[in-house]
Amino acid sequence: MDSDSVDWQQLRLTEQGGFAGLLRGAELRAADLDTRQAGRIAKLLGQAQGAARQAPDYPDGQTLSLEVQTAAGPWSAKFDCADLPEALDELKSLLTLKPMKPGS
Repeated sequence: MDSDSVDWQQLRLTEQGGFAGLLRGAELRAADLDTRQAGRIAKLLGQAQGAARQAPDYPDGQTLSLEVQTAAGPWSAKFDCADLPEALDELKSLLTLKPMKPGS
């Protein structure tokens, strides 16, 4: 694994907010993927971690939350959906975000 990658075990991506109160997400475990897929996601996570910034809090704002479990411990970041880094946009396109119940 190169230095721009994250040695991840599990991730959770949650999109929420907006006028309609959208709440959807996806969870993924590295162990459930082949090596190539897990490696691609590791690289995207490394890029996303480097681009992490606090999403502004405003009425009807739509955010994308990323929670990652690694061997070194968990980390998380929250992004404004209107200004997603390329890596997060690509990661989001690789996952199927499904409707979630509040509090899940």
